[in-house]
Amino acid sequence: MINAIEAFNSQCKYFSGNKIIAIGKISDLGAQSKEIHKKLITYIEESKADYVLCLDDETRVIVNNTKNKNITWYNDPDLLLKDLLYMANKDSLILLKSSVTDTQFPKIAQKLPIELKKFNADLSENDYPTGKKFNQYAYLKISNETDQIIETYNAENSSTISGIAPVLYYIYAKGKNIENKNVQLKKWPTNKGRYIEGASFSVNDVINAMSDSPHPSLIYQLSDLLFDKEKDRLKVINEFVHNYKLSKSAVVNLTGRYRKKERQCFTIYDLYNLYIKHKNILLSNNHKFVFGDQYKHGIINKGDYTLIYTSDTNDK
Repeated sequence: MINAIEAFNSQCKYFSGNKIIAIGKISDLGAQSKEIHKKLITYIEESKADYVLCLDDETRVIVNNTKNKNITWYNDPDLLLKDLLYMANKDSLILLKSSVTDTQFPKIAQKLPIELKKFNADLSENDYPTGKKFNQYAYLKISNETDQIIETYNAENSSTISGIAPVLYYIYAKGKNIENKNVQLKKWPTNKGRYIEGASFSVNDVINAMSDSPHPSLIYQLSDLLFDKEKDRLKVINEFVHNYKLSKSAVVNLTGRYRKKERQCFTIYDLYNLYIKHKNILLSNNHKFVFGDQYKHGIINKGDYTLIYTSDTNDK
């Protein structure tokens, strides 16, 4: 892996396009895995790569500790490949490196040359990762009489840079009988302004906040109310993803908010699948459910139809 990075650095001067390192894990390291992967951090930081993309749980230690690099972790090889195609502009240099076993990364290496031949896009540095190609507005209109889709816009290209976590927590919380007591906001990394440690909210306030552009500290708080341990939260999330056939990267971090180092993505059809099964729950608070920080996503009852949308720049 180190030799590959150094070889990549030696060739960068011959290419004028984006320089990209994409890596998967080093397999069969046993108890030494974390420490050995950490040894790559210095080489990544000192590399000449414009972008670094990492797959597999073992590489998260690299992403979380690398500084001064545009580095992102993925849990979905298909999403990594999609992003890689957009980053590979004219005269790019790409390093792909991982172990052969116990990782999906070699499939990316197999597909990339074929996909590059079919792909045509021009993406400037400023477009990634928050630009239109990665965060496309889309909507569906659903008949309230038949539940059929009656109008679509850009549905096949819909994509986001945030996650769907607040929706799943809301559905799960509404199905539990949680005592509506007052709770004090705990110390969360997103606390500021009104949302500071010790601020008082009722349990119902915390739950219903999910449907009205929730502050990430309230999302942390609801997760804390719902789950005793992280493994319990992950079990419920994984069940949602499996049962509703959600995008693999629909829930990557706990709050669902955009973070540069963790690639999340869900589609308009992920929201649609949840709406069809849980529309009464999702529209129980003022007939709408809106979430997201930089970009808004939502489900709104408009009378004759329900509007489902992703990646809007304004509240509806």
